[in-house]
Amino acid sequence: MRPGVEEPAGPQAEEILPTPVKAGYALGDHTVNIQLATVSLFFLYFLTEVAGLPPSLAGLVLLAGRAVDAFTDPLMGRLSDRTRLRWGRRRPYFLLGALPYGVTFALLWSSSGLSEPLAIFVFYTAVYVANTLCSTVLAVPYMALLPELAVGYHERTSLNTFRTVGVVLAILIAAAGSISWRTPLRPPAFRPSGPRAFSPIAVRTKEGQTRVTASPSRACSARSEPKKPCRACLLAA
Repeated sequence: MRPGVEEPAGPQAEEILPTPVKAGYALGDHTVNIQLATVSLFFLYFLTEVAGLPPSLAGLVLLAGRAVDAFTDPLMGRLSDRTRLRWGRRRPYFLLGALPYGVTFALLWSSSGLSEPLAIFVFYTAVYVANTLCSTVLAVPYMALLPELAVGYHERTSLNTFRTVGVVLAILIAAAGSISWRTPLRPPAFRPSGPRAFSPIAVRTKEGQTRVTASPSRACSARSEPKKPCRACLLAA
């Protein structure tokens, strides 16, 4: 402290942000993390079990999005810092990325209408990369806005606490949703058949020993047309 100059100390010197402002700011990261958590928990399952991609190609879809994200995040931060508009440096990007962000997120779970694995791979890679770019346009300026809203240490900590609560709630919602969505979203065309349609059950023999055999599931027993017995059927017999 300089001699003869009084400096305000403690939280009284900080501008206190209203609670609705903090809650509104937390909703931003809440929305972004619903997308991030849903993709992390469910998208790979969707690509392999619903879209029909081989696991190797499905993994490359996620890798392509993360690789693009590694380069675009620093560039977006630099662009946002250098923006000089009357609406501010951060807010214009919220308006720019919000609508495409929602559209591309919906397209992640849509049917490509394609049959070739390579074509399906290209479709979902393009959509996922586009969604990742939209997320970058929103999330990077959003995080940079925090120290501009709350200048003081205590208010910045409080605002970040609200944001963290929004993130945790988003992850819990995504986790609960991914569990309940797996069965309804799996169309009959992609349900397992043949050996995959059998579930192991334990059978006790006359000698008192327990062996594991296979029991046909509904997908196999409901077939109307006669087919050659699969290996699992022969083993079960």
